[in-house]
Amino acid sequence: MDLGFVDAHCHISAREFEEDLGDVIQRSRRAGVETLIAVTEEVGEFSRVLQLQQRYPDVVAPCFGLHPLQGGEGPERRCAKPQDLDAALPLFYKHREHLVAVGEIGLDFTPWRAPTQQDRDDQMTVFVKQLDVAKELDLPVHQSRSASQLRGEAVGGSGRCEGRLPLLLPTCCLQKPTERQTDRSDPTGAHLSGDGLSRPGARQTREERALQHRPVLPVHR
Repeated sequence: MDLGFVDAHCHISAREFEEDLGDVIQRSRRAGVETLIAVTEEVGEFSRVLQLQQRYPDVVAPCFGLHPLQGGEGPERRCAKPQDLDAALPLFYKHREHLVAVGEIGLDFTPWRAPTQQDRDDQMTVFVKQLDVAKELDLPVHQSRSASQLRGEAVGGSGRCEGRLPLLLPTCCLQKPTERQTDRSDPTGAHLSGDGLSRPGARQTREERALQHRPVLPVHR
């Protein structure tokens, strides 16, 4: 049986790839990558990732998600707000058959990025709502870095997200060693697998939907 690779978390719909996207796809295929699980960060990316899936149906597996930080990398960068969900949520349901996961979502409470309690509350509201959507649509979740302990409390039954834990797909882990240890023992039952988070006992059908193609080996950037 031939085995290939899955890039389990990539931003192929980002503007940075527009000029040489075809070359990126070709190089990925030559390297043995069969599937690109393409996460999004803002609602403006949703249509682009769907277009990529139509253009490369055997390669691109789209996800919808609102990152906890919005507005790119410039001075307009801000925390996600509940109002950002107004345009995004209808698209989750409209295109649910095309999606393999909800992401990239999460919390980023870095002090200079979320300096006020209102910023942190807004992030939590957006995060929890997207967890609700993931559970309703029976989709796994791609979570972002930072605030790992709070994220565990949110999805682990001790906070506003009681009973809402979907499957957590592997993602890039940019945490301190102390934070990684916290993740291994948090109340969600989630644990680190390689450089990402997974959950024991997850249903095989979800894994199959996330990978979609023939058996592959996961690889992360």
